[in-house]
Parts: sequence; structure tokens; C-alpha cells
Amino acid sequence: MKYSRRACIPVLALLQCSSALAALGGAERPPMFDSAYLVQVFGALLLVFGCLFGLAFLLRRFNNLPVSDRKSIKVLGAVKVGTREKLLLVAAGGQQLLLGVAAGSVRTLYVFDQPLDDVTAVHSGARGDFAPLLKTHAPGKTTS
Repeated sequence: MKYSRRACIPVLALLQCSSALAALGGAERPPMFDSAYLVQVFGALLLVFGCLFGLAFLLRRFNNLPVSDRKSIKVLGAVKVGTREKLLLVAAGGQQLLLGVAAGSVRTLYVFDQPLDDVTAVHSGARGDFAPLLKTHAPGKTTS
């Protein structure tokens, strides 16, 4: 009950102010919803939304730009092992690494002594080329 009385005080003050202004103001005021005013308001609104959408488009488009032109790390191939796990073949510093990537962890599984020759087929994006390449060059048993 105490809070509802406090909430009514500003409303009553506004009502008294508006009635006092109505008694004082005998002059003619322009209508609030004039067509020129509405065009101005909606034009400003469209301008703000256009700027927001334009900025969002530019951020989405230019967000993935590399910081430098040199690429010291290249992803040569990838295979999904599970729902959140991947095997990545990465070239870094003249070596090729086989990385296991899971949610929250990256582990080096194997470091190749000699670079693999057939990574161009993997890099072309053809599906299923990386697994046979891994079987032929990685030591030990690999299960599919």
C-alpha cells in the first residue's frame, strides 16, 4: 500500500502541471502529429536503422580480415572425428603437425618429419581425401 501511494505522487504532479498549463496557455499550439513532423521522425528512425544495419554488415564482412599478410600457420586439412572433435593437419614453421582439437583443448598428436606431398588434394576441399592420406603416412594402426 505504501508503494502504490508513492507511485501515484508523480502522476498527480503531472496532472496538476498539465491543468495549470492548459489554464495559462490560451495561444494556439501546432498539432503534435503534423505530417511534416511525422515524416521527420520516421526519416530519422530510418536513418538510424540504416546506420545500424550498415555497421553490422561491415563488421560481419570485415571481421575475418587477417592482421598481417604473412600466414605463418596454415590449416592443410581437417576431419571430423566426433560431434565436437576434429583432426587438423597444420603447417607451421616448416613442419607439419597433426592436431587433435576438442571442445576446450588442442593436443599435438604427431609431428611429421617430412612434409606430406599430397596435401593439395586435401586443401581443395574434396571430402574424404584426408583420411586415406592420414592412413598412409601416420605410423601405427588407425581405425576408421
